[in-house]
Amino acid sequence: MPPRDDPDYDAAATRALLQGAHEGDSASAEEATGYRFGEPVLVPHVRAILERARKQKNDRLEQLAERFLTRAGVEVDNAD
Repeated sequence: MPPRDDPDYDAAATRALLQGAHEGDSASAEEATGYRFGEPVLVPHVRAILERARKQKNDRLEQLAERFLTRAGVEVDNAD
């Protein structure tokens, strides 16, 4: 993880949260990043990851990104 004041911190935190969820250890990722899974401020980063996951046909990452957005209270467009 970059330093907290690094402009890339939120993007890195988003990746860490999704990786933690993938590994079944969201709690550790939340503790390491200071963000909770579903943190609304990270939605733009998750949307970008979701778009890439769909293009790459990465079903698992797509599922995790959609779950994050749902937890953040964002309606997920499942149509591609």
